[in-house]
Amino acid sequence: MNHEGKYMTLAEKFVSAVTSIQDADLCFNEPVDDIMLNQIESETGLTLPVEFKNLYKLHNGQGDIGDSLFDLFSLNSAKDILENWDAFKIVEPQCDQDGIKAEPEEGIKDKWCNSKWIPFASTADGHAICIDYDPAEGGNVGQIITFWYNEGERNLIADSFEEFIISYLKNLEEGIYIYDTERNAVVRKDGKLMFGT
Repeated sequence: MNHEGKYMTLAEKFVSAVTSIQDADLCFNEPVDDIMLNQIESETGLTLPVEFKNLYKLHNGQGDIGDSLFDLFSLNSAKDILENWDAFKIVEPQCDQDGIKAEPEEGIKDKWCNSKWIPFASTADGHAICIDYDPAEGGNVGQIITFWYNEGERNLIADSFEEFIISYLKNLEEGIYIYDTERNAVVRKDGKLMFGT
């Protein structure tokens, strides 16, 4: 329940949890409006998950100097999402034409990049976490995957954006994820990467 006694959305629980992390300076942006969310859907032709929209109505991603929320990755602004997605759209035909293959886990298509992936978190050097609307057989529409710009590994993180957030909150609560003051990032306590190998 929030301060008004209303049921908290999953996005609200996520924001409440991460903004309570001691020492973390996440630099969340101001909320985005429906117009911008509709623009993402209109330009990509894809329907954003409900909890994704709820999250961006609270905060439009993180500023450039914010600490990383997901190990190497920070939450993109809506503008950055569209710019990164546009890069996927431009590069995809050339990669397909050249026959450039990836090394995907089961349920992810063997494509280097895909205009039906929405990159909602990224690193400064171009790696991304994406919502995948074009899964391979055995995958789920809306599953969460990694995109590594310089290597073919494509990892399945979660079956949906909602599951991604639920898993993150559980790992935070159980102390599997902690804030690292040296790296200025939320990371795994055991030193392993959150996503990938």
